[in-house]
Amino acid sequence: MNSLVPNDSSARISGSTLAATKLAHEFGHVNRTGKVDSTVYQLQTNLIPQYNKIFLSNGRNPNDPKLVELSQKIGGTPVQIWEDREYWGEANAMMYLRDRVTEENLRCALFSKIRHSVDLYAKDYEPRFLEIARVSTGSEDLRLAVVFKRFPAVSNLFLPMRTFHEPSPGKPGAFVPGAPFQPAAIIAMA
Repeated sequence: MNSLVPNDSSARISGSTLAATKLAHEFGHVNRTGKVDSTVYQLQTNLIPQYNKIFLSNGRNPNDPKLVELSQKIGGTPVQIWEDREYWGEANAMMYLRDRVTEENLRCALFSKIRHSVDLYAKDYEPRFLEIARVSTGSEDLRLAVVFKRFPAVSNLFLPMRTFHEPSPGKPGAFVPGAPFQPAAIIAMA
């Protein structure tokens, strides 16, 4: 959540924009929760504590057959599930920023910082963020998409795509090795 942190070469984001972006992040969780299979969500909520208890008591061995079975039932490890949920919040925050920040230079700089954070911490979740950058309402948005992801062919921008809110079948994205405890895709804690 560090893309709104000011640096020497960027304009400062207002406190109200930062606060609203944090709220957008939380609404991303709400939106996502409303779209996933409630049975899967409830199963995850019920079995994650069991997974964590076994993990902490077995010497932190993720290859324990009980843990492998549990992770298959719930669609990933607790960390993978948590990351998947967090990056949905981050994607919603990015969508808010895409619509809120209208100054072209600031917007391009912000998307560059977001792209850098996604490259470092959330490569497996890149399609979520890329779809937001790809939404085109004008030539500026096309440039933002190119800033966000270097496309081999610009024509790819105009291919039909799913809406980024479309829920997955209850399976979180793959684990991101080396990702920090708190995702760093969009907003810095002030």
